[in-house]
Amino acid sequence: MFDFDANDGAQLAEIDKGAALLALNRGLEAIACFDRAISLRPGDSSAWNNKVYALFFMGQYAAALPCLEEAQRLGATRAAEE
Repeated sequence: MFDFDANDGAQLAEIDKGAALLALNRGLEAIACFDRAISLRPGDSSAWNNKVYALFFMGQYAAALPCLEEAQRLGATRAAEE
């Protein structure tokens, strides 16, 4: 079951906007959207996963690694809670 709060809609909007920007090859702007989504819900792995994808897309592999580790940690935590 999901618990929704006031930040959910804003976070999803930032993720969607970031995905659209990434599709337009506007990676830096996409990452900024994913960072805003992370700030709204830092415990949600979806924004972290999108940021990882954007960083890989831009060839910033070293920067992507800590984000990937955080996404994996959050995903494992969420699975353990369910």
